[in-house]
Amino acid sequence: MPKFILFLLFVVATNLAVAATHPVTTINTNPTTAPDWSLKKCPPLAITSRIPVSRDGVRIEDISFQGCHGNNVSALLVGPLIRKPGKQAAIVYVHWYEPNAANSNRTEFLDEAKRMAHKGAVSLLVSTFWSVPGGDYQQRRWQDDYDNTINQTQDLLRAIAIVRSLPEVDKKRIAYVGHDYGAAFGAIISGIDTKVKAFALIAGCPQITNWYLYGSHSGTPDDHERLKFVASFKRIQPVTMLAKAKSRVLLQYGSDDKYISLKDAEEMHKVAPQNSRFVIYDAEHAMALPLIARDRREWLEKVLTLSQK
Repeated sequence: MPKFILFLLFVVATNLAVAATHPVTTINTNPTTAPDWSLKKCPPLAITSRIPVSRDGVRIEDISFQGCHGNNVSALLVGPLIRKPGKQAAIVYVHWYEPNAANSNRTEFLDEAKRMAHKGAVSLLVSTFWSVPGGDYQQRRWQDDYDNTINQTQDLLRAIAIVRSLPEVDKKRIAYVGHDYGAAFGAIISGIDTKVKAFALIAGCPQITNWYLYGSHSGTPDDHERLKFVASFKRIQPVTMLAKAKSRVLLQYGSDDKYISLKDAEEMHKVAPQNSRFVIYDAEHAMALPLIARDRREWLEKVLTLSQK
């Protein structure tokens, strides 16, 4: 058989295999119903594994719980070594995405969670689909980004519900802290769970689609598909959901952030609740200045009325 014919047969077979592995997804640009944030269809809420990791002056446990679709979600649970009388405040921490950073996972805020434990707070540091290692961000397809966003939001709502279920936690004193993608999802959640007392959002983007469009395993949508793709997120963009927030909000941004412009930061500030605190630091996207963490801790201590030990 001529080599050219063999080559054509190989190309056809390869394309059929790819199509079978990655079916085409139809994107709904105008969903008729809002996402179901009730979690009523999720598995029963429970911690499925709880393993002590280290004391290190505080209590640290490696835990896991089921996500809304039966997936396993791992997290670190950090709290005071000795429980004080009464209920404790709690914080859910959600990390950033930076594939070359050692803390692009649930450990990003571990030092901060330890400090907050000494102040009497319980913290849950959650893994996500962009965790490195452990996540599948590099394997995602842009055609699935909307569904992935809904699923991840549901899993983070479950994480908050897990914290609320802990007998030692004061359900009225729960905060959410997120950086980068963690902040984008925090903004989304701020418009859903109005019982969370406070949100500290660090370098969060107003349009999550801007970050998805940096690329995926299946590439990026063409011009026509791009418009449909962005339109499908209209109801759940971080800036749209933050406008519905009723909680206390801290917005922290860097003036030298190459991903988030000051215009983006102002867009988020403009829709945030009136009692929000908005701070620009001389920092890059990593937001690694000790001053940023100190300001956030002090804000959390005040909002959650933590002890001054």
